[in-house]
Amino acid sequence: MLHVFCSDTATKPKTAESPLKQLALPPEQTIGETVGRGDPLVLRLRLLGRQEETIVTFLVDTGSHVTILDRSFERLLGSRLGKQRLNRVFSGRGVEHANAYAAPRLYLGNVQLLTGPTVLTCKLAASGNNGPCEAVLGMDCLTHYCVQTDFAARKLRFLNSDDLKRESFGRTFSMDCAKGVPVVSMKLLGESNLRFMLDSGFYQYADGTLPGEVIRPALENHKAKDMGNGFFLFETIDIGAESYKTVWFAETQIEDGGGVEGFIGLSFMARHVVTFDFPKGVLYLRSISAQARR
Repeated sequence: MLHVFCSDTATKPKTAESPLKQLALPPEQTIGETVGRGDPLVLRLRLLGRQEETIVTFLVDTGSHVTILDRSFERLLGSRLGKQRLNRVFSGRGVEHANAYAAPRLYLGNVQLLTGPTVLTCKLAASGNNGPCEAVLGMDCLTHYCVQTDFAARKLRFLNSDDLKRESFGRTFSMDCAKGVPVVSMKLLGESNLRFMLDSGFYQYADGTLPGEVIRPALENHKAKDMGNGFFLFETIDIGAESYKTVWFAETQIEDGGGVEGFIGLSFMARHVVTFDFPKGVLYLRSISAQARR
């Protein structure tokens, strides 16, 4: 779920202390059976506020470059630092005003997560696009970690980026950033490369999105079927030098997306063991069988 910031009027808080050289890694988490099959990828984190602590369900969203909380948590966050304009592309709400606060401490298990200096608040619960989630864990946190989502074993792992057994991780793609979120180039249909945003917060309706100039020739060449309402089915399609069956794309024209032409969503990721090595800027994809995904 892409979040684009249009302006920044927030006062910056005091700079946090420098993190330790060896980052503490949270424990392995279980991924629910329906995650990537219409349900979002979530983590239940302990939020330590100014006067109390609470458990909050966070959407793990590589398509958001900042962490966001529902406004119901503002009472735990202290004084507001300012406002920012926030465009949540798939929420249907357009541009809205978000409040900025100093980031609270977030824990997964007993391990405090490294986050950015601020968080934003808006009416997440009212949008209805975050499922059971009360908050969004964005790239200001995730960028510090090597995160593996193993949809075969149904596990999410935080790995040591300097000690990976990369030979077993599958295909590699270089990741760069556009507006603070991860982007990769992948060859599509055996032809040209497209720049895709990796958006784990895009978990419903389709495997990803493509621009119209890619979809129209595929329709003319009978490589895709128009299923109505802006959705298209590719019974077989080559993506990143591998062939996939029954892949759904929505047509989306991305404006001011930093060169991004399409989105790769959670349901496509769920066909793999996915390793986001954010510190090294590398994406690993290892396909798993259809039987293992059941």
